[in-house]
Amino acid sequence: MPPKTKSLPQWNLSQLYSSENAFEKDIARLTQRVKAFTRYRKKLEHPTRALLEEILQEMEQTSRISLKIQAYAQLTNDLNTADEKARSRLSRITQLGAEFSNQELFFGIWWKDME
Repeated sequence: MPPKTKSLPQWNLSQLYSSENAFEKDIARLTQRVKAFTRYRKKLEHPTRALLEEILQEMEQTSRISLKIQAYAQLTNDLNTADEKARSRLSRITQLGAEFSNQELFFGIWWKDME
């Protein structure tokens, strides 16, 4: 007789988001932050130390929200890869991440040109 396997523990994803509504609110918040980030494009024509610090802080805070959203989407998908809702959520977040990267691309290009 084959040995019995223990059931694996389940992740408690409520530590990331207590509800689907909380997850959606962070997506809306992230979307708003990324759109607002484009305001720095014109400001970089006359950069100052304070402006660069502000931009880097904004990027850090935005990245934290983005990573949390991505982790939740990936982990909910990993819990049950047959769950269509989880797969759809992960696909949506992956697409949003690509869009956000494109919107922030100008800063990386500007930074590289500073060399």
